Amino acid sequence: MSTTDDLEVAVARFGIGVPTSATVTVSQAWSNEVFRVSTVTGAFAIKLFPPCLSTHRREQLTAGIEFEASVLPAGLVTMPRPVTVDEHWLIEVDTPRGVRFARCHEWVTGTPVTDRLDADLVRAAGRYLGVIHAMDRAGGDTSQLPRFDHARWERAVHGAVQCSLSWADRLADLTPLVRHLAAGLDVLRGQRRPMRLSHRDYDPKNTVIDASGRLVITDWDSAGPVLTATELVVAATSFGVTDADVRGFVQAYRRAGGNATPADQLALTAEVTDLDWLLRNIEACLVGDPDHTQEQHQTAADLIAALPAHIAALQGWADRSPQSTADYAAAFAPDGTSQRSRWCIGGRSV
Repeated sequence: MSTTDDLEVAVARFGIGVPTSATVTVSQAWSNEVFRVSTVTGAFAIKLFPPCLSTHRREQLTAGIEFEASVLPAGLVTMPRPVTVDEHWLIEVDTPRGVRFARCHEWVTGTPVTDRLDADLVRAAGRYLGVIHAMDRAGGDTSQLPRFDHARWERAVHGAVQCSLSWADRLADLTPLVRHLAAGLDVLRGQRRPMRLSHRDYDPKNTVIDASGRLVITDWDSAGPVLTATELVVAATSFGVTDADVRGFVQAYRRAGGNATPADQLALTAEVTDLDWLLRNIEACLVGDPDHTQEQHQTAADLIAALPAHIAALQGWADRSPQSTADYAAAFAPDGTSQRSRWCIGGRSV
């Protein structure tokens, strides 16, 4: 039994027709299996989630999909059209290897964003986020944020040292900084600041420029509660390369109804303590998967080296935020110089 068998069952369940060419595996996928399937009715993306998906993860996916489904009908955010089964976006697929969950949407023909976006597309990204935040969907408060997993961090450091990885000492040296940030996260959790539902992984890697030149927002599986102030800073400094880009993003966000208040240092701890992407790469090195080790080893090395500067640069935006919300956009480019931070240490898997 293989993934190919599982995919054949999924294709049949979604009722998208007979495949007309070989299935293409999407190489960017990390923890899930994603495929491009061309059939007699069109081209589709099918995502197969890991077998034995936990109840907690299923609940997260269901909640995220419910929010995604609430954004789609207005047509104000360009996003893939789902393929549903009995109106369900997430379905159970009875595969030869057991029950798996899957989802499917129309394939977005275009170019994944890997280079700097032009100013119009940066503003489009800002406008979309403004629309999402203007929906003002309550998402609980910061007491729901997960605590930092100190045990996972310590295992990663210990494993790297035991394996004599070239960057193990640099990783261990980051422990005091990580503990300091985790303490800030605990304070933020205790303040119970209100959160709102949003995409929660709003980043260029989750966008495609379609054949008509529009920016399409993909990968909504992580949708859930965010601090809008934090998501605005992280998104603006991810899509924007220069301060002018960032200001254009925020101005478009405001015009679309986005109402995030300026982020302070504490609010940003919700993001800078999200070290999942770094830890995933470290853990891949420790497992020793030959298909990934070399690539993940270099990625881990790069992320470890960049972490202090990335944190300082991201938190620097809080120092530049004004007291007046009305002047917030202008504060993103006070002197015309680039002080941008593209936050890439955390990230959520597709």
